[in-house]
Amino acid sequence: MTGRIVLDWGTSAFRAAFVAEDGRVLDRRAAALGIRFSQGTDFEAAMRREIGPWLDAHPDAPVYAAGMIGSRNGWIEVPYVACPADAPALAKGARRLKLGDGREMVFLPGVTCRRAGGVADVMRGEETQIAGLALETPATVILPGTHSKWVQVADGRIIEFQSFVTGELYDLLATHSFVAGARGRDGARFDRQAFDRGLAAGGSDDAATGGLLSRLFGVRARMLTREVVPEAIGDFLSGLLIGAEFREARAAGWLDGARPVTLAGSATLVERYRQAASAIGIDAAVADGDAGIRGALAIARHHEEVADGLC
Repeated sequence: MTGRIVLDWGTSAFRAAFVAEDGRVLDRRAAALGIRFSQGTDFEAAMRREIGPWLDAHPDAPVYAAGMIGSRNGWIEVPYVACPADAPALAKGARRLKLGDGREMVFLPGVTCRRAGGVADVMRGEETQIAGLALETPATVILPGTHSKWVQVADGRIIEFQSFVTGELYDLLATHSFVAGARGRDGARFDRQAFDRGLAAGGSDDAATGGLLSRLFGVRARMLTREVVPEAIGDFLSGLLIGAEFREARAAGWLDGARPVTLAGSATLVERYRQAASAIGIDAAVADGDAGIRGALAIARHHEEVADGLC
């Protein structure tokens, strides 16, 4: 084997890494080729357009794919693995597929859990990042994104998690709502003051200011009363929604101080969440950007051991 190809193929983006046997990332690719934009297309052909040179140059390199590409709306549907879940459990839940050239492709599963009250939750893609963190002591991992995840981890296993539709709600409001009509062209720089004001508004426990639905309309009202300039509405809205997420997470017991907090994900979003945590006195650690690759490789090694009859 000359290496492995790791895909993080999600809702809105396609990311790929060619990784050497020793774990070094030798090359990367990224494209706005999420499954949301790929419905009805030939996924194998789409993948070849992005990483064809790798596939041709390394015919024996297996391909490991994580994320929504393994969902009901993706290439093939891979059943979820139930919590508690670790790298060996995820490896057992993986599914193989032969490509047109005879190469083997492995789709990694997502994870499901039932929280208090029997409420079901699911994730796909974030589990590989958690596996890459290799956390042995109890911790809370926050993974910002389209659907942010708050995850309880212990002994390297995903114990429980909760999802928030923060990123998707931001996108909908910023592009298809009255907020979009009031919003000016975003400034070239991040407006920290507007973001902080949004955090305070979204995270407030003051019932007199209403809940999230009322506070969302306040975004437009603040523009009309010139409390927030149109160019800063995007950052104010971002702060408002992230503040509301932290408020709900705190109410659900995620921020009880019993476990350290780690943030993992895209640098821009992670920094906003780090600021939100800092605003309420939490010093969150920040994972490096290759946790997902390391996690996929850890799952891949377990999968290969099972396939070779080594365990």
